[in-house]
Amino acid sequence: MKSSRVRGDKDEITEAKAGLVEPEERGCLADRGRGGSRAGGEIRWVPLVEKKVVWPGRGPSGALRRAPRDPRPRFASPRERAALATAGTGPLQVLALGPTCLCELVGGSDYRSVVTTTTRNLDLREARRAKADEFYTSMNVIELELQHYARHFEDKIVYCNCDDPQSSNFFRYFALNFERLGLKKLITTCYRDSDTSQLARSYPTRAVRLEYTGGAKGNRVPDPREIGLADLSGDGDFRSDEALALLRQADVIVTNPPFSLFREFVSQLFEFQKKFLILGNMNALTYKEIFPLFQSDRMWYGPSIRSGDREFRVPDDYPLFAAGSRLDADGNKYVRVKGVRWFTNLEYEGRHDELDLQMTYRAHLYPKYANFDAIHVGRTKHIPVDYGGPMGVPISYLDKHSPAQFEILGSSKTLAGPMTDVAKRGTYQQGGPRFYLPNGDGTYRRMYDRIVIRNKQL
Repeated sequence: MKSSRVRGDKDEITEAKAGLVEPEERGCLADRGRGGSRAGGEIRWVPLVEKKVVWPGRGPSGALRRAPRDPRPRFASPRERAALATAGTGPLQVLALGPTCLCELVGGSDYRSVVTTTTRNLDLREARRAKADEFYTSMNVIELELQHYARHFEDKIVYCNCDDPQSSNFFRYFALNFERLGLKKLITTCYRDSDTSQLARSYPTRAVRLEYTGGAKGNRVPDPREIGLADLSGDGDFRSDEALALLRQADVIVTNPPFSLFREFVSQLFEFQKKFLILGNMNALTYKEIFPLFQSDRMWYGPSIRSGDREFRVPDDYPLFAAGSRLDADGNKYVRVKGVRWFTNLEYEGRHDELDLQMTYRAHLYPKYANFDAIHVGRTKHIPVDYGGPMGVPISYLDKHSPAQFEILGSSKTLAGPMTDVAKRGTYQQGGPRFYLPNGDGTYRRMYDRIVIRNKQL
C-alpha cells in the first residue's frame, strides 16, 4: 500500500510560507556576546559556523552540517553532547541546540546544574537572545496599524513595556502624535539586557523608565534625555513588581513583546484587564492559551497585516543567516519576517464586515474529514453560502472573520479524533491532532491546522 502524502491546497501552502510551519531560522539563537555565570562557568550561544560541527551519522567526516530541523532551541541529547565535546578550538559542554546555533558552557564542571537553573531572568535572557525576539519594529509598520485606533487613545495612559525609549519607534510614534491623539501620559520601560548600543552611554546595562506628558516644542520627537530617563531598581522585566505597578495605571498597552514569552505576556494583559495592541507571530493563534481568546471574541487580528512578510531592524551583533536579510548604507541590519500579525482587543472600522460568499455547496467539491464531521474548505473565498454545518477553513480565515456571521467552534487541535479509530497504521502520517482527508486509495493525507466554523445565519 502506498504511503500517504500531504498535498496542501493554495491557502495551506500560503500558511506554510507565512510561518504556520515554523521556518528554520525562527528558532535560531544568535550569539549576543554576553554570558551568564552558572556553576562556575559561562553560558554562550555560538553560531554553528564557528564550530565546524559534524553531526552524528550525518555526512562525511569534516563536513559542515546544520542541526536537525527543529524550529525551537532544545537541550542537547547525550549523543549530541558527546559528538560535540571536542568541536572547534577546544573541549566544551553543549547545553542546548538551535537550528544554526548551540549553547555551550565554558569553564564549568556540571551542565546539569545549569540547565536546571530556571530563574525568571535566565528565561528572559534566553528569549531576548532568540532571533524572533530581537526585532525593532519599523515606523511604517506602526503607522499603518495605529491609524485605525485614534479614538481609543484620547485622555489615556499608553504603556510600552518592552521598549527602550532611545531606540523604540513605538516611543517615537506616540511622542510625535501625543497632542493629536490627546494622550494623558506615555510610559516606556525596557529590559536591561536590551541592545546596549542603543542606550545612552550612562545607561549601558541598566533598565530604564521614561514618562512623558507632552509639551515638546515644535513638530518633533522629544529627546528622551530631555524628558529624563530614570533607572529602575530591578531588571525591567515586564513581570517585575515595578513593571506591574506601571501596568496597573496604564489604559492601553502597545508594544512588540518577546515572541518566546508571548503566551505569558498575553496572560498578564488579561489578568489585569487591559486594552492592548501587540505584535506577534500568527502561529500564536494555535497555542492552547491563545485560541480560546479568539474563539470567545476577546482577541482578534488587527487590520493592517493580512499576508506577506515585514522588515524589522535587528541589533548590530545579529547574524544575518536568514534569507531576505540586508544591510543598509549606514550598516544597520534588517531581516524580513513571515507570519507577523497584530493582536488586539481594540475595535476598528470594518471588523464586523461580513464576507461576500459566492460559492454554493456541492458534496464532491467539499469532502469530509475522516476523523471529524466537518467539510473541508480549501480557501476562505470558497466558503459555501448555503452550508450550515461545521466547516474546516484555513487559519488565515481569521484575517476576515466576522463574529456576527460565523461562530468559531474550535480547531483541528481541539476537535480532531484519533486516526487509530478510523484507519490502520501506515495509511496516514502520524503526528499531533490534525484533520485527515481520504486520498481515495485507502490512505489519508494530513492537513495543516484548521479553524472550524459554522454559519450563524443558517
